[in-house]
Amino acid sequence: SNWIRLVHSVIDADDEELKRLQDPKQCERCTGTGICTSCDGRGCHNAIYLSPSVGQQNGVVQSDGRFHGRSTYGCNQCGGNRDGQEAHGKEAASKGTGRCLDCHGQGQTWPTLTDATNHREQERRKRRQVASGEVPAPPPPAAAAPVEVLELSMVVQKVFGIIDHGPLKLSPW
Repeated sequence: SNWIRLVHSVIDADDEELKRLQDPKQCERCTGTGICTSCDGRGCHNAIYLSPSVGQQNGVVQSDGRFHGRSTYGCNQCGGNRDGQEAHGKEAASKGTGRCLDCHGQGQTWPTLTDATNHREQERRKRRQVASGEVPAPPPPAAAAPVEVLELSMVVQKVFGIIDHGPLKLSPW
């Protein structure tokens, strides 16, 4: 009957909405690149140890016995480890992968069914609040002034040190 078709269509629409909410999303940490944002995909960071002084005494280079120079250590953000050996001039024992750990280098994340369900309930709650008047609807986006007008206004402010009384209107005369 009509009621059964209505129930089936509501269930189908609900299933489609959950599938849509489980579609992959762009990774927020790496903004879709899949590359570790801490080390820019290198898997390690550089460490530079400077000498407190440079010079020779009686033709011999003076040294305090410690390592001075550049070394590397593993990036913690992509699975590497900083074991402290870089302070002795040794290379990183455990470099990172250089890939984003949140998305495993894929650039996308896949929400779980629980995440999708929670997101759907939040959206429904917001819609009900707006419909009932509990929360005012968000204002429409303000019209942006043309870029040329804003840039010229800022230039005038900086060059002449004057207070801006709104965007300048230019006429092509």
